[in-house]
Amino acid sequence: MTNIHGEKCEEPSVRDIAAEVFKIQKRIFRLSQEGQYEKVHNLQRRLVNSRSAKFLAVQKAAHDSRGAHTPGIDGARSLTP
Repeated sequence: MTNIHGEKCEEPSVRDIAAEVFKIQKRIFRLSQEGQYEKVHNLQRRLVNSRSAKFLAVQKAAHDSRGAHTPGIDGARSLTP
């Protein structure tokens, strides 16, 4: 993988990404316990819009659906026109 300058860089692991997301979640919890709701709101927005959280959501959805016996929630394999 290369960065925007064309230099080679290492891809982050899923564990690193999960740790980054968990760190933000931990800050959100701590600040909500302290009553700092404006900072909580800003961090929640940051978390929802982060590429790391989106990556983990897709990773979890793909991992959880792996091995399922039906292709959809209704069990239909394809739609006929």
